Amino acid sequence: MVPSAGDDDSAVSEYEAVEARTSGYRNAKVATKSNKSNLAYALRAFSKALSQPQESEWTEDSSISEAASASIDMSNGGAPIVGSSVATPVPSGPRLERQATRTIQFTGLPPGVTHQDIVKVVRGGKLVEVYLSHRYRNGSVSFVYGEDAKAFFARSRHSDLYIKGQKVNLKWSDRQFALTDYIAGKIKSGASRTIVIRNCESNLSEAMIRADLDHIHNLVVIKVEFFDKSCFIQTNSVSKAMMARTCLSSRLRYRGYRLQWGPDECDRPLAEIRPLAEHALAERPPAKPNNYPMTSFLTRPNRFEMLRLGDKDTSGTSGNSDSDSDSRDSDDTLQ
Repeated sequence: MVPSAGDDDSAVSEYEAVEARTSGYRNAKVATKSNKSNLAYALRAFSKALSQPQESEWTEDSSISEAASASIDMSNGGAPIVGSSVATPVPSGPRLERQATRTIQFTGLPPGVTHQDIVKVVRGGKLVEVYLSHRYRNGSVSFVYGEDAKAFFARSRHSDLYIKGQKVNLKWSDRQFALTDYIAGKIKSGASRTIVIRNCESNLSEAMIRADLDHIHNLVVIKVEFFDKSCFIQTNSVSKAMMARTCLSSRLRYRGYRLQWGPDECDRPLAEIRPLAEHALAERPPAKPNNYPMTSFLTRPNRFEMLRLGDKDTSGTSGNSDSDSDSRDSDDTLQ
């Protein structure tokens, strides 16, 4: 039996349909293998990234990174290659190291010293923590950057450091402050020891703020100041300031205000550290009033003058008695 033309057409169409289904299955299988391989590659890269230690510091090199340099076409004047996503330079700045020589210890502090007395004389950079021990009369300050700590230490050893008119000794602490990745990230975002409450006007008071923050362990509110409708709260630590800011933002009383990070009082030039002469003049106790000045001593009457007058009276009296006795003797002679 000879097949007709209609049978040939139906066989061809059926063959094409089967081929289409087969090719679609083959393409789907290849795509599945590709997706699986991509997923496996992504998982391996993710696990490798987790196994490597995280770097929590800015690079000190102001040049661009290796990945960025690999994606730049130097033949085109340094223009980035099309499709490159790493052609931007890495931000430059001081190193924010996790482990650094940043803690300076003060010994021989005067009695009654406070955190405010310490931060008043510290200059040269931001502080991450201020510690004070009244029992042992010592304390310590930890700078954010190790370079700032070294500069302040050198300046203080050269020109001496005085707190409340008394010279204090400085040395590098045996236990250096170590930054965690979380605190380092917050500091890069602008966190500091100072909290600023904007547009609070006269609705808040210092006693009210201190009472709201009194429950935070080891938090010391060094100073609360109101200036230009804003409240500046200075604390003893960046980590404690972060807890204090979270606490204030959760309270209904502070919901309508904007809480921000403020500048550190110690982040000022080292030139503001006063020399010994200025410290002596500033811390000199007030002079006692001179009750006996030299001029009054010269013009003051002699307090023994009364005795001299008594001598005159006595001499006059004795003279009169002698004259009376002489007169009596003369009378007796006449008789």
